[in-house]
Amino acid sequence: GTPLTGLIQGHVVAGRTLTMRDRFFEKSDYQQLIISTILLYIQPFNEASLNLDSKSKLSMRNHGHQNQMQQILI
Repeated sequence: GTPLTGLIQGHVVAGRTLTMRDRFFEKSDYQQLIISTILLYIQPFNEASLNLDSKSKLSMRNHGHQNQMQQILI
């Protein structure tokens, strides 16, 4: 129910998944895990986290009339 409960559950599930015997990751899952870990630990202590600004390849009219977002923040 609460965000803290979800965070704890996510860590328990991730820890269990990573330590299962005979568990093999898909290439994309493995790359995501490695890249996110590297980005987490190369961040200097007093600096802001890494943000990659990217423009959408689709025009805004394809996203509907209520969407006001001009950039996608990854």
